[in-house]
Amino acid sequence: HHPSRNVHPCPHKPFRPVLHEMTGLTKTNKVHLIDTSRSSRHKCRRRPASGATVYQNTRGADHARAINRTPGFLRSWEPHVAPSYARSPVARACTLAGCMDDFSTALAAAVTDLTSEIVALRRVIHQHPETAWNEYATTARVSDFPTTHGVAHEILDDGVGLIAEVGSGARCVGFRADLDALPLREATKEPFRSLVKTAMHACGHDAHTAIAAGIAAALQRTDVPGAVRFIFQPAEEAIPGGAVTLVDMGVHKGLEALLAFHVDPSLAAGKVGFRVGGITGAADRMAIELSGPGGHTSRPHQTVDLINVAG
Repeated sequence: HHPSRNVHPCPHKPFRPVLHEMTGLTKTNKVHLIDTSRSSRHKCRRRPASGATVYQNTRGADHARAINRTPGFLRSWEPHVAPSYARSPVARACTLAGCMDDFSTALAAAVTDLTSEIVALRRVIHQHPETAWNEYATTARVSDFPTTHGVAHEILDDGVGLIAEVGSGARCVGFRADLDALPLREATKEPFRSLVKTAMHACGHDAHTAIAAGIAAALQRTDVPGAVRFIFQPAEEAIPGGAVTLVDMGVHKGLEALLAFHVDPSLAAGKVGFRVGGITGAADRMAIELSGPGGHTSRPHQTVDLINVAG
C-alpha cells in the first residue's frame, strides 16, 4: 500500500522487528499479517484499511501455536490479496513490504523483462562450474551481464570476484552472492548439466549469482532510493573462505546492512523463508595436538595411548 494511507500495523510483536529489519518499513508503511487459525494470540485485532496488502497464515492453529512458542521459527506466508503483477519472487517481496508504488511497479516490469536472461545466465554458469579461487571464467561471464545492462562494476585484482553498484546517495546497502562450485561430478541428465567432470554447482551458487546480477540489472532500470552494492564473492566453500579476503579489502565499508540468501528446495518457487537468529549450518576446520609420555607397546599401562585418545 502507499505510505500516505493510514493503515494500522498489526500488533503481533514478533513479526514487526523482523519486517523492519528486512524491509525498512516506516510507521505509515506496514504490512498486515492475518492468521486464519483459532489461536487468538496470533491474530491481528484490527482490520486493514482499504488497499492494504494482506498476508494470510494457511498452516492452521498448530503452526500458529508453534510460532508463538518459538518466535524464531521459520515462517512461510501465502499471499491473500496481491496485485496482478506480483508473479515473480522479487515482485512478491515488494508486495510483502507494502511498496505498491511506481518504484515497485517499475521493478516488477524490469524483472519480468529480464527473467529469460537471468535463467540463461544461471544455466551457462551451471554448465561451466569452477571451484574455490578458480572462478576466472565465471567472474568474466558475470561481468558481461552488468556491462550489457549499464551497471557500474569492477573485477577484483586477482581476477576472481567482482563488485557492482547501482543508485546513488549517502545510504547504501549490500547484497552478496557466491560464485564457486563443488568438486563433485554431476549425474543428472539436464540439458544444462555440468560440462566439467570434476565440478558441479550442487549448492546453488549459480542461482545466487544469476539472481544477484538480475537484481542489479532490474534496479538499474528504476529510480533507486539510495545505493545498492552487489558483492560477488569467490571461494565460499573454502576454509578460510573468500569472505575473509573481501572483508580485509573493505568491500563492506559504508554499508548500513549486508543481505544474502540461499536457495532452499524445501520451499516452493516464489516463497521466501526467514527467521530470527541462525538459519543455516557451517563447516569449519581445526587442528588438535595431542602429547604424552613415551613408552613401549608391551607396557601400555605405563604410557598414554594417543591413538585411543584421538578416538
